[in-house]
Amino acid sequence: MKLVGNKKAIRSSEFHHKKERQRKIRLTLIALAVIIVVVGPIFLLRLKSIQISSIQISGNAVTASADIESIISNDLSGDYLWVIPKSNALLYSKNKIKNDILAAIPRISAVNVSLSGLHALSVVVSERAPFALYCTQVSDITNPSDCYFLDASGYIFSAAPAFSGGVYMIYSSTPALDNPLRQQFLPSEQFANLASFISNLSHIPVTPKIFVASADEYDLFLPSGTTIMWKPTQDLGTVYSNLNTFLTDPSLVKNSPSTFAYIDLRFDDKVFYKYK
Repeated sequence: MKLVGNKKAIRSSEFHHKKERQRKIRLTLIALAVIIVVVGPIFLLRLKSIQISSIQISGNAVTASADIESIISNDLSGDYLWVIPKSNALLYSKNKIKNDILAAIPRISAVNVSLSGLHALSVVVSERAPFALYCTQVSDITNPSDCYFLDASGYIFSAAPAFSGGVYMIYSSTPALDNPLRQQFLPSEQFANLASFISNLSHIPVTPKIFVASADEYDLFLPSGTTIMWKPTQDLGTVYSNLNTFLTDPSLVKNSPSTFAYIDLRFDDKVFYKYK
């Protein structure tokens, strides 16, 4: 006699219990694996041994260390996704720290951020050096006001104290810049050429005090009140040569720059002038 049956039909209750236990074990193992994979790294990343706990700041001569440290501390506070500390030495945002410092403190021109071990953050900054002044009020050339420091690139980075006017060359513009802080007076290359031109005037000799830029004219004021004029589009080498030739012309009654009310160099082939 041949027996025919269904395998599922002859499984005992013990067999089903065994299968259920195996399923629960598998689920438990999967849950443990998920915990190890997900929670494990979080636990490790929260260990105090890899958290930044101190900040070392250097390179700042004028900017207060506390101002820089406040920005960094704010960037390192809190958590990523509410669980991973932003102060973690492996995951801290170097670029955000650099960009936030540069945005908040215009006097600082460069920032280098690095780790010193796993607990200390080293921040080295470079500060802009005052090169000249930008003043919005220059109608009285003996007493310019509302002045700001600009660096050798023509970038305006800090308000200047009132007593700075006699120390630095003064730049201005018509119309004056609104909120000059963090603005570029002239494009860097153009400003560098202009600054070099003004510096070389001492060889003529001409001693400039205030330079004023407008859309169609540049005016250079001497301490005596003399105004030297030329166009923004003119070659500075030509302007310099024409001015030198004019001031050394033997046909002039007086050659000293201070004796003129103005010297107009806006035309390359002619010089217009007026004595005081």
